[in-house]
Amino acid sequence: MRGKGLGRKIMNEILEFLKPKKKNIILYVDPQNKIARKLYLSLGFIFEKKSYHGDKLVINSRHE
Repeated sequence: MRGKGLGRKIMNEILEFLKPKKKNIILYVDPQNKIARKLYLSLGFIFEKKSYHGDKLVINSRHE
C-alpha cells in the first residue's frame, strides 16, 4: 500500500484531532527511515535533535 498517501491521510487526521489541545507533538523517527522523515517534515514537523530513540521531530501547538 506504499505510495498511496495513506500515511499522510492518517497523520493529517491525527494532527487535526490534536489541534484543539494546543500541545506540541513530539515524535521520534529512525534517521535511516528517509520516507517517514520526509513525510513528517512535509507535515510541518521540525528536526530538534538526535536522541537515543532516533531523531526527535516536533510540531508546534498550532499545527499550521
